[in-house]
Amino acid sequence: MNNKKTLQLIIILVLILTTVTGCYFLFFGKDRKIKNLFNEKLKFYPVKNLDDYYHLTPKGEYTKDNIYPGTWIVQSSISEKRGKILFSEGAVLYINLEKKNAKGKYYIYKIYDDKHKGLTTKETNYKIIMKNNKLKCVDKRASKSLKKKIENFKFMSQYSNFKNTKKNQWVIRNYNYTLNNFFATRNLSNEDDIVKNLRKKYDIKDKSAPSIAMSGASSEFKKDNNIDISLDINFNQNDIKISDSIGYHTEGVNEEDEYGTEL
Repeated sequence: MNNKKTLQLIIILVLILTTVTGCYFLFFGKDRKIKNLFNEKLKFYPVKNLDDYYHLTPKGEYTKDNIYPGTWIVQSSISEKRGKILFSEGAVLYINLEKKNAKGKYYIYKIYDDKHKGLTTKETNYKIIMKNNKLKCVDKRASKSLKKKIENFKFMSQYSNFKNTKKNQWVIRNYNYTLNNFFATRNLSNEDDIVKNLRKKYDIKDKSAPSIAMSGASSEFKKDNNIDISLDINFNQNDIKISDSIGYHTEGVNEEDEYGTEL
């Protein structure tokens, strides 16, 4: 009888050990995939010339004659918290490969808590186009100084290079098993070129090293997946955030996009 119970106990322990080991390899296998995915995404940077998007395949490979009919959507912004008010300023550009044109908007947001209305957003948009590899404001409401600022605007993807950043480890902050999406962060160094460039460009006084945050989905593990990048670089514990996104959309965009910009 004792032998039978001992055998049953051994079988149960083996099953438990097998299950735990399987879960361990499953979790850490996904963990490794996530980190590799984010590292691969960062290799896409930089795309210095906006005109180059007309020659990029959905996978980000350069081709002389691009026959793809989709749209590249490129966006960059800086958000800064000043007291109880959040200021955000940036641009989004829709590069239509079929029509060979690029239109979008330059936007300025002000988000604050109104005593009567609650959380309130004041938003001002200015229509822009891309011509000869430069942004141009075509909105009559914009002042001369703002038009000049827009013409000098650069998307983060134009001047960012992550190839020489220190290889700090990604930390998985969240994994939603139901939706199969995930979120991770990685510490950057003050010696990284990207950090030096951002400090100079936006006159960031905070001396603490920033972190980079990225999100993704398990569907991106497929080798034939199109480019889809979304990242934030956070300074001073999120008081200053520089955001950048690049994505290829097969179906393009409607004549009026989600931002209300006629394309």
